[in-house]
Amino acid sequence: LGYNIYRWRSGSIEALTNDAPATLWNTYPVTDGVNVVYRKHTPCCGTRTYSIAMHDGANETILTAATVTEPSPGRQYAAAGGYVAYAAEDTATAAQIWRRDSGGEQPLTFFGSSSNIDAIAPDGTVLLTNGQKRYRAAPGSALQAIGSSLGRVIVRDGKFLVLLDRSVLEVGP
Repeated sequence: LGYNIYRWRSGSIEALTNDAPATLWNTYPVTDGVNVVYRKHTPCCGTRTYSIAMHDGANETILTAATVTEPSPGRQYAAAGGYVAYAAEDTATAAQIWRRDSGGEQPLTFFGSSSNIDAIAPDGTVLLTNGQKRYRAAPGSALQAIGSSLGRVIVRDGKFLVLLDRSVLEVGP
């Protein structure tokens, strides 16, 4: 109750967060069935500060430092296949994309301007945009520029598809 995150599994409800509504709100959760990623922020009606948090079913982990930038689900945090992608501000307040899995976390971008997540696949591959370019970050590989940031990216059957007007383009390996 209040602004906490609950998970329903096998017929029972489990509270993943237990913050007092006067202190912290937990909003806009996304999940892949393993991890739940959400915004953790101060209550409304004043200057808010936001962090991105993750719960793996046993523990909550705060992924980012508090900032006044409001993170958007799907663009600044996403989950798939046990992987989590999220945007964390660097010292110059540019949003850099990170990937986290059971083995730890790794930075994916080092740009001088903010990046956004387009989509994450169950194998941990992240498509992201920075400026007018789209990039692919596959686990164990270097960041690869793959083209224009035009269109909307979706994942179907583990493949990235770019929806562009009436066209559907598959992003190759």
